[in-house]
Amino acid sequence: MNTYLSGIVMKKHVPAGATTMKDFLNTSLTFAVLRYGSTNAAFKNSNSTVGQAFWKRISDANGFVKSTKEGIERVKTSPTMYISQYSILEYVAGKDCELAAILDDSNIDNVQYGIAIQKGSPFLGPFNEAIKELKANEKLVELKKKYWNNLCTVWNKNIVNFWSNKKIINRMTKTVFVLWLFFKSYVFLFSC
Repeated sequence: MNTYLSGIVMKKHVPAGATTMKDFLNTSLTFAVLRYGSTNAAFKNSNSTVGQAFWKRISDANGFVKSTKEGIERVKTSPTMYISQYSILEYVAGKDCELAAILDDSNIDNVQYGIAIQKGSPFLGPFNEAIKELKANEKLVELKKKYWNNLCTVWNKNIVNFWSNKKIINRMTKTVFVLWLFFKSYVFLFSC
């Protein structure tokens, strides 16, 4: 499973035509990341010009926060874009209609996650069957809609409507699937 970076910003600070994080480098916004998070490390160690540009803006403005909550508060009180994992920020923006989540399309911090099961484990078969079942009956999309339900009905026309973007739904569906699979495995293990 892959997860990508995203920026969250007040809709009123979104310039016309901006749909990707790179578009925000030409604004006067400040950028913030978790001080000790993987996003910080990804920008700091980036070899891409976009990653390096973000790192310079973040470090020059001391754009480091201690928590996602602090990052969101900074977004709401100043012209700031808080940058973190897309799944977190999409959820936050879906619950607060003043915010917009902007996907990073440059793959600065494309993180891959997976689930490992011990070779020969009796759980491998049920795990694989659960994956097949979820894919076949579109349960992943249903779970995403249930837990990542976007309560905001009015979107800025310049922002990509992530619910209609199949690429984004696929990414989020994988995230929800991993969470569901973990829960189902936990219940299975402790019900035996």
